[in-house]
Amino acid sequence: SMRKPRKIGLALGGGGARGLAHIGVIKVLEREKIRPDVIVGTSIGSIVGGAFASGMKINDLEKRAESFLESDLYQSSELKAIGDAESGAEQRLSKRIQAYFMTKFRLTQALYRPSILQIDEIQEFVNFFIPDIQIEETIIPFRAVATDLRSGESVVLKKGSLRRSILASSAVPGALPPVEINGRQLSDGGIICNVPVQHLFEEGAQPIIAIAVDRDIALCSELQTAVDIYVRAGEIQGFHLEKYSRL
Repeated sequence: SMRKPRKIGLALGGGGARGLAHIGVIKVLEREKIRPDVIVGTSIGSIVGGAFASGMKINDLEKRAESFLESDLYQSSELKAIGDAESGAEQRLSKRIQAYFMTKFRLTQALYRPSILQIDEIQEFVNFFIPDIQIEETIIPFRAVATDLRSGESVVLKKGSLRRSILASSAVPGALPPVEINGRQLSDGGIICNVPVQHLFEEGAQPIIAIAVDRDIALCSELQTAVDIYVRAGEIQGFHLEKYSRL
């Protein structure tokens, strides 16, 4: 019997700014002449993956990322403010967002609005990297993974606006509002599926290259309030569920 041709899948996981490390991984794959046949991305992985799948040269993507992080648009943005909350760099995203929320003004906002940030800020970020095309028009087949907040399901976006799909995949809950697509309220894909390997299996990809940029759960020294304990429990649960999902 004829041997079935390989279909190389690339899964790019979420992880905030650490996800820009995906660019370095893709550079290595290109150097080794390994070209994925399908790319699936979650959150920041969907931004890097979507840009590359659309035909952006990886060196250009790297330069664009560097220029964005140095730009006034980013330096003065609320997105950066979340990243800088408390001691920032060594804390998990959920802890940084909690610290950001716990000022009187932002806590009041959180009680009456679906998010602290406006969608415009992340939209500018997405537009900076992603062309205004349909997902079906990418050069390398691409899928973005989001979470349906109503049904609790992981959703793979294969059709429609590339920018809007990536926006949904990157909408960190609480920080950014859900994105409505086809009657679904969609939020960050990392809620359920931070490294979207399973979706590549469903695409028939083999072998699969999976890039995780999250890290082991950090030791926590202070749990002073009910909110601290609740958030910490969520971190522990999410960490172990994510480990289980990769088995």
